Amino acid sequence: MKGSKPAKKLTLKQRKLIKARAEGKTLQQAGEIAGYSPKSAEVQACMEMKKPEVSAAWEQLLDRICPDDLLANTYLDCIKATKVISANVIAPNGEGMADAHSMTKDFIDVPDFPTRLKASDSVAKLKGYLIERVQHDASEAVMAAVAQRMSGGEANPRPEN
Repeated sequence: MKGSKPAKKLTLKQRKLIKARAEGKTLQQAGEIAGYSPKSAEVQACMEMKKPEVSAAWEQLLDRICPDDLLANTYLDCIKATKVISANVIAPNGEGMADAHSMTKDFIDVPDFPTRLKASDSVAKLKGYLIERVQHDASEAVMAAVAQRMSGGEANPRPEN
């Protein structure tokens, strides 16, 4: 869809919705701004954003606002992130200090590993190297009951002792 133009002309509500989302509004807020009822704004906005013409317009806007090279450079900066920490420097032989066991405070750059890891994970997901997996932990009895219900049968709510 990259660089494609919307197939149909967008309605005023759809244009307002995209504009509000681009301004960082939630689906609920954007839906209300676009003119949907507060009770259904989030659902309506979600449904509208899934329509091909709205989705294409949204992707086109994102490509203009945040081109791939800007995104790549931002991730590169994050992968190389550092932070400044305060450190106590101790010189046991007294080099450059008033007495042999004196200390001084200094500020040093160190790698910001949490930021680097998060950026690396994001890049790996974008490139398809990292796929999130959801694991559901349920007992065999619960899984059997779910399977039986899905097949149309009634499951006993409690196993007999």
